[in-house]
Amino acid sequence: TESAIVAQFLADAHPSHLLPQSTPVENALYRARVAFFVDAFISKVVPHFFAGVRAATEEERDAAAEELVKAVVKEIEPLLVDGKGPFFGGSDRLTLAEV
Repeated sequence: TESAIVAQFLADAHPSHLLPQSTPVENALYRARVAFFVDAFISKVVPHFFAGVRAATEEERDAAAEELVKAVVKEIEPLLVDGKGPFFGGSDRLTLAEV
């Protein structure tokens, strides 16, 4: 449960391409977008994944999978920005959003 907190701490303690420092303002906005994306994924998508894991029947697993896909389409896809690279925000390198 602490993995996101630990990842954020490490990114803050050791600045790299994963997450820029808070300044200038553009970096602070980018960091907020990453945090919002991660929060949306954890709070809106992951619960459906665990519902599928806990499902007792194939029918319940299928229902959880359908809800997971709906959550991704509704909550996650709008947050993705088309760009050159395959990673969050169009980056060509791994970002904290993927971590």
